[in-house]
Amino acid sequence: THSGAMASTTARTGTPRLADMLFDTATRAGNYPHTGRAWTASELRLKSFDDLHKLWFVLIKEKNMLKTEQLAAKMQGARMKAPLRLWKVRKSMSRIKAVLGERQIIYKNLRQEQLAAVTTGAHTSVRQKQLHAIQPQRTRNDSLKHVKLTSQLQSTADAKETPELK
Repeated sequence: THSGAMASTTARTGTPRLADMLFDTATRAGNYPHTGRAWTASELRLKSFDDLHKLWFVLIKEKNMLKTEQLAAKMQGARMKAPLRLWKVRKSMSRIKAVLGERQIIYKNLRQEQLAAVTTGAHTSVRQKQLHAIQPQRTRNDSLKHVKLTSQLQSTADAKETPELK
């Protein structure tokens, strides 16, 4: 049983306590939180720039929370729960940087080809070459869109079978 001071929300305002926002309080003492895996570079390559940007800030928030948890555990003379979580966040962040670096290199190379083509007057052949170079990526994305669409259609069909509450 918890005392009033240890409850997950304050009695007066009903807002979460600061400790609940900073630490993993949902996990019972002695249990380690179940965590997922780090993002792979191939998964990140399929994301748009905006999605990578959002994911970056989610990972920063998670990293800050984990570093706070690590410091609190160190101050208590204990190990933090599931320390691999921090490694997974760092690995995902480094992979985002790598994917963005790859995109920047590709962009610079394409830009140089376009500028060279405009000066020589061969810009249509360069554009065709560029479209041909991205075709495997486009095909892979199309196949993944189909998979997403299939799962969305399934969830839509399941929703239609479920009677609505009125």
